[in-house]
Amino acid sequence: MTKRAQQYFEFCILKKSLREEFGLQEYGPEFEVMLEYIAIQNHQNLRLSVKDLMSVKSLGSPAAIHARLKILRDYDWVELKETGDRRRKQVVISASAALYFEQLGKALHKIAISKKYP
Repeated sequence: MTKRAQQYFEFCILKKSLREEFGLQEYGPEFEVMLEYIAIQNHQNLRLSVKDLMSVKSLGSPAAIHARLKILRDYDWVELKETGDRRRKQVVISASAALYFEQLGKALHKIAISKKYP
């Protein structure tokens, strides 16, 4: 197995343990995909309304997206921020989600600089 493959699998193992630590293992991968999508939009400073999110076909049907969004909100993974238009709310990651992604970044960095895979 190549060095890069070994590093990738090591990251997957660390990611699995972080998912368990943060309680994400209770949800299917579609929740994490949606959370990552929201986080990336936030990171790029792109506005993401509930309506925008529900129109992303790769995340599922609007009903499924809405249901997942409610669960992510209930468990404090995302928040809805008010805008100038009371009918439109922006979807942003919560402090809990930001901490989760921070820990993932640290895990990735740790593996990247590891001498374990020369």
